[in-house]
Amino acid sequence: MATTLIPIVGVVACSSAPAPTPTPTPQSAPTPGRSVVLLRNDWRAVVTMERVDSLVLTLPGGTRQTQRLERLARFAVEIGSNNAFSVTLDSLVMRPAASQAVASAIGTRWTGKVSGGGNIEGLRISRSTPLGDDLTAAVRSLIPPVPFSGVPVGRSWKDTTSGTVQVEVFQATERRIRSWTAGAVIDLNGVQVYPVRVREDFEQLGRGSQTGREMTMTAQGSRSGSYYVTIDGRVDGAALRDSVAQFITIPASKVTVPTMRYSRITLRFATSPRGNRP
Repeated sequence: MATTLIPIVGVVACSSAPAPTPTPTPQSAPTPGRSVVLLRNDWRAVVTMERVDSLVLTLPGGTRQTQRLERLARFAVEIGSNNAFSVTLDSLVMRPAASQAVASAIGTRWTGKVSGGGNIEGLRISRSTPLGDDLTAAVRSLIPPVPFSGVPVGRSWKDTTSGTVQVEVFQATERRIRSWTAGAVIDLNGVQVYPVRVREDFEQLGRGSQTGREMTMTAQGSRSGSYYVTIDGRVDGAALRDSVAQFITIPASKVTVPTMRYSRITLRFATSPRGNRP
């Protein structure tokens, strides 16, 4: 089977379409006197997202093919005093290059709202582009779901999502479960931050077509890592790792191509008070 039948990974996310609004597990109020991690509003930042993907394809006959993809995106992010959420893509570099897709994506804007529980709701994209679905998933991952009211250090909580998503060429159903833990304050490059650790597991099942051939896809994946939230409630950065096992099948030829994807994602925030964009 020609390798062109294998869908190439998206720009910066495993799941490309906007995810449904999470439903967090109910939380009790923070205990007075304890250190509390919280997300504040009324701030803005320029966020640099660097992602490196390694794909290992096992072709018919047992031959393995490895691909490396690099993405560097720069977003302008703002959370308003009324919890309004807006993101604009300022720049994007892709290796291997995709100049036309990149050019159409620059300047794309997303708007929504951050709920009291820290979840991004009602996210809308300003225009349709070939990279829009993948970039929307990346935008959703820019901030952790930390309530504005705060979470005591040491507290753990969960949220779940389920619904229909676009994964490369596949329209898929998906279920995700995320577990979060608020860690004690640490010093990170001279800044006092709270690590908010995440462990995410998901499953996907979908159908799609490429070059006129119908295909099915199943995937199981996980994400682990930490977001870093400053004492005054702004996100300072994140370091995340993904691992996804994906199986693509062409029913007509009964050929199945296993694919493993390993990803490393780094977020760097340069923040300022609202009204003074870095």
